[in-house]
This record gives sequence, C-alpha cells and structure tokens, in this order.
Amino acid sequence: MVIREVQQRGLADVLDVVLNPDERDDQTPLVDPRAGFTLVTNFLQNHRLRTSFNRKDFLQRYGEDGQLRAIVGRISEVQRGIEIANLPQRRLQDILSAMMSGNKAIDISGRRLTIRAGDVEIPVTGLSSGEKQLLLLLLETANARQNSVIVDEPELSLHVDWQQDLIENMRVLNSEAQVIIATHSPEVMANVPDREIFEL
Repeated sequence: MVIREVQQRGLADVLDVVLNPDERDDQTPLVDPRAGFTLVTNFLQNHRLRTSFNRKDFLQRYGEDGQLRAIVGRISEVQRGIEIANLPQRRLQDILSAMMSGNKAIDISGRRLTIRAGDVEIPVTGLSSGEKQLLLLLLETANARQNSVIVDEPELSLHVDWQQDLIENMRVLNSEAQVIIATHSPEVMANVPDREIFEL
C-alpha cells in the first residue's frame, strides 16, 4: 500500500472513532500510555502541528478516555503501515550505501535521492560510471514490481565486489521480479545456483 493510501485510511479510521464513539471495535491495538504520548506528540510535530497538552494531562486522560485510546491505536496502525510501505526504500538505501565506494552515503526521502560524501552533497553526475550503473540497476529492480528485469552484461563498469553481490541484492530489493541477466562474468554468477544458469 502506498503511504498516501495508508494515511487516508488512517484519517478515515480516526474520523470513524470520533463520529461513531459507541461503535468502536475491540480490534484497535492497545498502546502503552507513555508510548501513546510519544506517538501522538511525534505525529503532530511531523505534521507541523503544535501540541498544547503536557504528558501528565495526556496520561490521565488516556486512562479515562476510551475514544482517545482508540484514536492513538489507529495512529499506531498508520505508523506501522507507513513503516511497511517504506521498507523497500530503506532496503534500497541500505544496499546502495553499503556498496558505494569511499565514505559515500545515500539518503532516500520520498522521491528525492541525496548522495553525500561526509557532509558534502554530491550530484548523481559526480558518481563514477560504475556507481551510476549500479544505482540505475537497483532502482529499476526496485520499481519492477512483479515484472521481469532484463540486463545485458551488467559487469561493464562494475567493481568486481559489486558484481558478486549484484544478483543477491536485486533479489533482496524485489523478490517478486524475475531477473534475467546475460553475462560473461563469473563473478556475477558466483552466488547463483547452477540450476538457474543457462549457457547459450
């Protein structure tokens, strides 16, 4: 589910709790009061809303108000949904950061990709040809969904270590996609089971 859909569903659930307080179901997860306070304050701050309540008042009201507990439970579900929706993006970020040379780090936030070397932001054009190719291959794999990813000679411009990890990383990013690779590199095939290799 896309993050916006998760948020819209969460908003609808919260409105349902507010507008139909007597029809709450017992399916709403119970959130620890202190965790609930942190969750609500973070949620409001992330949406640039000011909080005008203190911890003590919140905890007291939380213990007395079933509607507030239900709303906090729904916010908790939204946060979990967002975390699940962001998993592929985080995997991609972790894989790219681990594979990049030097002290480069990748940050993916929404549809924005930032590359840093220490405190300096680097444009994509500042990457080596191998880093650009690796970035392109992994982005295409992540976006392929359940489709095929067909790559001809991915070893061109790729460091030998990247070649060895390429297919495994593509599978980690998108286990639903069918990966078809034509290669002359034994390194690319090094971790691929023989039953999945076809010689042409």
